[in-house]
Amino acid sequence: MGKREDFAIAFLIFISIIFLIFQRYFDFSMIMFSDIYIGLVYLLIVLIFLQTIFDWKFLKKKLIYYIFFLPIAIYPVLKCYFKIPYIFCKSCPRKCIWGHLREFIVQGFIIINIDKRSWCFNYCPFGYLQDLNKKTVNKRITLPKKLGLSRYVVLAAIIYLLLFFGRFGFKAEYSVTLIVLIFTAVIFILSFVVHRFFCNYFCPIGAVGDLVLKLEKLFKKRQS
Repeated sequence: MGKREDFAIAFLIFISIIFLIFQRYFDFSMIMFSDIYIGLVYLLIVLIFLQTIFDWKFLKKKLIYYIFFLPIAIYPVLKCYFKIPYIFCKSCPRKCIWGHLREFIVQGFIIINIDKRSWCFNYCPFGYLQDLNKKTVNKRITLPKKLGLSRYVVLAAIIYLLLFFGRFGFKAEYSVTLIVLIFTAVIFILSFVVHRFFCNYFCPIGAVGDLVLKLEKLFKKRQS
């Protein structure tokens, strides 16, 4: 493992601890509600689509996507009007950048993922973070393959909540709940010893990508 990766991991752990300890005192409004930042993220997603066509080398560095997408991914964990972040953005009285972009970027991620889960392995900040984490620990834990079905349970639960509980868990304050912090900490810690723990056992976007790939294989078998 190179010095740059060592520094990236150390810096990431330091920033994560600072966020969790002092998140009440941080105000990311200038970033998370900025039209300029939203525009840059839109532009980057468009460039990702173009990169698949033109094979631009400068867009192959994962650190670019990590820098741009990590704030979007982590902000709802720290501050959200709902007990469960990421899901009920349509009902949010003050949408952060994730709330503004969700309808566009989720579909975009799913489309990018159709091609061999390209989003998961090349652009996702959570995936990149877990790849860095696993390099710090030599000992790995292998979980039963059947546990991978939990992703589909999470996907089904999200669809159910979206359809029937549009304002479920409304807190009327811009804060974080204890259960979300615990869940985040558990996933972060286990990602050091379990390969892509969140990706393989909880991520709904990865679950959709897997379903598409399985349907594609099934369709090809029937054609042959």
